[in-house]
Amino acid sequence: MKGLLLFTCFVFSTFTLFSQCTTTNIPGNYTQSTDIIQSGIINVTGTYTLPAGVTITVPSYGLDNCGSLIINASKIVIQGNIVADNSGYLGGTGGLGATLVTSITGHENGLTGCIDKDNPGQITVGGGQAGQVGTGSGAGLAGGNGTVGSGTKQVCQNFGDEAGLIGGAGGAGGGGGGSYGGAGTSGNSGGNGIATGSTNGFSFSTAYTPIAGIGGPGGTTGATYGTLNGTDIDLGSGGAGAGGGGRSFYVGENGLPGGNGGGLIQLIATDSLIISGNISANGENGQAGGKGGNGDESPDCCSDGCNDCAERTISAGAGGGSGSGGGSGGGIFLQSDDYMNLTGTLSANGGNSGAAGLKGNGASCNYGGGGFCSGNDMSSDAGSDGNSGGSGGGGRIKIFATNCPTNVVTPNHTETGGSGASAGTYAVVISGCPAFIGMENYIGTLEAHVYPNPAEDFINIQINAFSLGMKDVNIFMYDATGKLIMQEISILEKGSIIQLPVENLSSGMYSVVLRNNHTHATYKFIKQ
Repeated sequence: MKGLLLFTCFVFSTFTLFSQCTTTNIPGNYTQSTDIIQSGIINVTGTYTLPAGVTITVPSYGLDNCGSLIINASKIVIQGNIVADNSGYLGGTGGLGATLVTSITGHENGLTGCIDKDNPGQITVGGGQAGQVGTGSGAGLAGGNGTVGSGTKQVCQNFGDEAGLIGGAGGAGGGGGGSYGGAGTSGNSGGNGIATGSTNGFSFSTAYTPIAGIGGPGGTTGATYGTLNGTDIDLGSGGAGAGGGGRSFYVGENGLPGGNGGGLIQLIATDSLIISGNISANGENGQAGGKGGNGDESPDCCSDGCNDCAERTISAGAGGGSGSGGGSGGGIFLQSDDYMNLTGTLSANGGNSGAAGLKGNGASCNYGGGGFCSGNDMSSDAGSDGNSGGSGGGGRIKIFATNCPTNVVTPNHTETGGSGASAGTYAVVISGCPAFIGMENYIGTLEAHVYPNPAEDFINIQINAFSLGMKDVNIFMYDATGKLIMQEISILEKGSIIQLPVENLSSGMYSVVLRNNHTHATYKFIKQ
């Protein structure tokens, strides 16, 4: 794991805002008391509470084009679970198993049946198809297609029939793993087909040399993105899809999808952030490549009295496709402007690689003979299993806290990559305690009432308590992303009221920060 502890001036967070994420504005306090599937942006002017034993599950980005849960509140208390596993950018679809049979001599039906029994002919079987690239900035890349297998069909002769042998095709390469904070790993090559077999009592036709298909190359991993300690945060990227199996007598099976990246969880409190529960944004494991097609034999094709093995075309096993890539870990962003007590568990781990697709098996023929017919036999060999896909890299966990003496920032955290992949990043960025900036002790009182809330055209700021002689107050207004949208200096005292226009603001959550040389206060309001 990569760790970082920084002391810096406090910065407001920014995040990738997806157009499909819904926004919910809640005045006052709110408690999520039951399990729920939920995504989007939730703005609460008071305290947001998730009690112990209650779980929020963030749906997949593929369902709502969001994959995120963003909570802005004055105080946030998380005792339960927020789970955004597999909720990020989607993994790529798996590649198709090979089905195609062609022939340069027009004898493609000779693979499974009889055609032009007395003459030689060439037959080609298709290679497995690669999966699709994952999605996201660090998406795993797709592997390559497997190559074709080929050979010759059977030939009936006046004396000494000759069997046909068709080589199995190659499976497609595996998908690369997704990356975010840490780099994923590349996928591996698909399994090879085979073009060998044996006979006893006769020979294979040599009209066309049997050729085995070669497994396609594995896909590479995506590049890491985002910063170690900046205010950006994002979803994890998806792994590429698994390769399909090559064809033989039977078709290859389809590869399965790549793993989704982990989702995005962002919690920003202007007052207190308390987390004793569990927050996870893990990437999804990859899945298996497609099985290679099995070999088999055609029917007896000659019209003599001995329906033996020499009258048939046998096909060898095809290669299996390699597995899909795992998704990368997602993003977790935690920020408090004042008090933080963080003792819970945070995880943004990458998914493991997908398993290899199995090889296609060979076939055999045994003819016992009888009467004037002699016994004979033949067999074809099995192809090769595919290999694993790539693993997903770890995600990013960022904590923005103050150095107030009562703060506790000791979470259990993991941001490991899947098997063989790089770990993600973990950073704690520390700013000065607001109550102690420019003084040794917290002194003075600055209390106000901000109304109406929700507001339409304007807000009033009424000073309720102001014990210090310093009357110059800086007034700052920020939107939900932390962008400063208004600033002014006013001469205020107890009982003062200042009115600020808000009619041109977009609907959503806003913060008003009052600050002088001795103290500060933060208030939230909702613009309707």
